[in-house]
Amino acid sequence: MSAIKPTGGKGRERLEHRLRLEEQMTEWKKHTDMTMHESDVQPMKMSEVIALADDELRSDWENLTLKYTETPGGIKLRTEVAKLYKGVDPSQVVIFAGADEAIWVFFTATLKPGDHIVVLWPAYEALYQLASLAGAEVSLVPLEPDGWSVDVDKVSKALRPNTRFLVTNFPHNPTGATIDKSTYKELIDLCHEKGVTFVGDEVYHLLEHKLEYRLPPAVDADEAAVSFGVMSKAYALSGLRIGWITIKEPKMLQKLKDLNGLATPCKPAPSEVLATIALRAKDKVLARSHKIIADNLPLLDEFFEDYSDHFRWVRPRGATVGFPELIGMNVEKFTEQYAKQEHVMVWPGMIFNYPGNNFRISYGRTWAPEGLRRLKHFADKNLK
Repeated sequence: MSAIKPTGGKGRERLEHRLRLEEQMTEWKKHTDMTMHESDVQPMKMSEVIALADDELRSDWENLTLKYTETPGGIKLRTEVAKLYKGVDPSQVVIFAGADEAIWVFFTATLKPGDHIVVLWPAYEALYQLASLAGAEVSLVPLEPDGWSVDVDKVSKALRPNTRFLVTNFPHNPTGATIDKSTYKELIDLCHEKGVTFVGDEVYHLLEHKLEYRLPPAVDADEAAVSFGVMSKAYALSGLRIGWITIKEPKMLQKLKDLNGLATPCKPAPSEVLATIALRAKDKVLARSHKIIADNLPLLDEFFEDYSDHFRWVRPRGATVGFPELIGMNVEKFTEQYAKQEHVMVWPGMIFNYPGNNFRISYGRTWAPEGLRRLKHFADKNLK
């Protein structure tokens, strides 16, 4: 377990190293014409989304007036989001300009100096750095790398009397892991016992690779919990910048609404209509996403089996990303050489402040087969 604090320590050293690495990667990216680290599904075209509209929403789109929108989000959009959960009213859904804004507003509205949160890690940086900026201390509890599982005892030991939240993310970024339902229940029961709010970053919900891997959203599993969602991942609409938080607990919900009104009182009207269209047609949108994944993931399985002497591959159970470990070569050197020799960019683990020799690779884009062909060429030339 490690801690993120406002000053000093190994956490600061890792952060400084990551910032230097990002500067280097900006230079490496100039050599590339393909990305194999993206976290979303191949984005949909505008024409594809419009083609899914029913008569009501097509009329809304064609007659759209670019005026100020409702602060918590339009009622049609919030109604469709609420349908993703059980027993959720549209008034318990708050719309944001993407998941990053949702995370920032949530932590700013609910945390203060002296508070503490626990985050399962590695994790999307906003899930812990924004809490730190709000003045809270953050403890990172690593997933077990043998299968990216959760050790509930380690989570329990990380909790303190001043712990406000346990932040989880399943399906997980960057590993694509999920946990079994019994472990999930243990975590929720632990939060109940300790008076901690369970927070689920569920941006990949409904993108599990088998139905048996699917966990209930946090707000369905626990009335006191919080769920984050977004149009960017499973729905392949990252350019809309539409995300949301679902909360049933009245006081926390009101704090969120109050600050949301100061942060972004007007969400983009075109994005709201397009997101509503996609959610009403979610079965078709999700089928498209799952097909892309189903076409690509077996190709990664085959590659990592063939090159098992050089990569350790834990097969993802959801999402669009995996987090293989590179054997026998420094991962940052690998990232640079793969970019310069094969013109493909992946993300080394240090981008997530993760010190292991891992990198994030995507299988959510249609060009994944070509990226793997180039990876095979690179491996044959440099790793064998």
